[in-house]
Formats: sequence, C-alpha cells, structure tokens
Amino acid sequence: LLHNRTQISAERPRGRNQTIVSNVYRVKYKTLHGIKRKVKNEPRNVAIYLTRKLRRDKLETIGKEFAISKYSTVSTILEDMKEKLSLDRKLRKFIASIEIKLYKSQQQT
Repeated sequence: LLHNRTQISAERPRGRNQTIVSNVYRVKYKTLHGIKRKVKNEPRNVAIYLTRKLRRDKLETIGKEFAISKYSTVSTILEDMKEKLSLDRKLRKFIASIEIKLYKSQQQT
C-alpha cells in the first residue's frame, strides 16, 4: 500500500514500528524481543518484516534490535512472513494498515 510513498526514514527512532506493532497487537513491547524455540510470535515477526521492508536494515542489525543472535533466524522469519503474506489476504491488509500508521506517525514528527 505504501509502494508509491517515500520510504520510512531510517533517522526516526528505532523502536517506533515496534511500539506501533505492540500497540496494534495489544502485547507488551518486550514480547517482540528474543525468541523461544518452536514458539511462533506473530507480533515480533510482523515487526521484523516491517523493519526490513521499510528501513531496509541489514539482517544483523535487525537481529540486534530484536535480541536475536543469529542473522539466519531473521532471514528465516522474513521468508516465513513472505510465504504467509502470499497466502493470507487478511494478513496483507492488516500489515498494510500498520504501514499506514507508521507512515502517519512519521509525518507527525
């Protein structure tokens, strides 16, 4: 949905999309950090996906931000999200609505 809009600035505070995602999912901010083996964390995965898509950060940088030690784990999360998005129209719309909130919050700063 934001394809025709400018990229979200990398200069904005690092935690903004994490804050917005945690608010949208109504989970604690710390829920987005770290991983538990074999436990799916959709809010964290969406925040990671949006971080990569909107800021184009390196996998290592995203891993550090989300307390994930291996960049390969971040890569796996991104690939899983791409697959889910290709199959789940509702999830695509939901993420698009979060992108709009991020875009609007950037305009306010």
